[in-house]
Amino acid sequence: MAAIEATGYAISLPAEWYQLPGSRNTGDALAAIVSGFDLPDETAERVKFALQNVNGVSFEAPGRSNFALIRNPASGRVDAIMSISFPRQSAQSLADYREAARSVIPIAGLEQVERTVSEYPLPAGPAIVVHEFVLPRTDGGVSDPAVERAIVALFPDGFDSFFEFSIKTQDLTVFEDAAEYLLDIVAQVHLSAEAPAA
Repeated sequence: MAAIEATGYAISLPAEWYQLPGSRNTGDALAAIVSGFDLPDETAERVKFALQNVNGVSFEAPGRSNFALIRNPASGRVDAIMSISFPRQSAQSLADYREAARSVIPIAGLEQVERTVSEYPLPAGPAIVVHEFVLPRTDGGVSDPAVERAIVALFPDGFDSFFEFSIKTQDLTVFEDAAEYLLDIVAQVHLSAEAPAA
């Protein structure tokens, strides 16, 4: 089981998520992940190549912890990516995040469809959930696959940071409901009595 533990909180992920090393010296770390699958050499190389590709995303996101979902290693592919970050929060952070989530900002060359924004009370605090599909706009040529994206932002009382979880995948069959899947994970975040004061 992948996990992040620090003073005041613990985050546990299902065993099918593997933490990406997030540095350019990735060979040994990715090889260690692949070695645990007991795969034929050719398939193992495909999995390692897929991990190298998604690990590149972590270079663009300093301060985040990044994970790859591999449900069936024999397929040779990574099914989804998860990122977890800890932005600073203030008394206005929840309201500001809620307003920003409800404001769709156009992205050049992309179309955001079926976007929903919801809010849920979780044991650790209120959470804002965003779910959408991102489609590339094309001029009739071959287009990139659509991307399903879900974001859950958790705002725990007494912390000077909030927790932002996001997952995205190009395989629209991976999750029955990506937002519900991610919300179930965030609902399991454990806060301790040692939470830092805001």
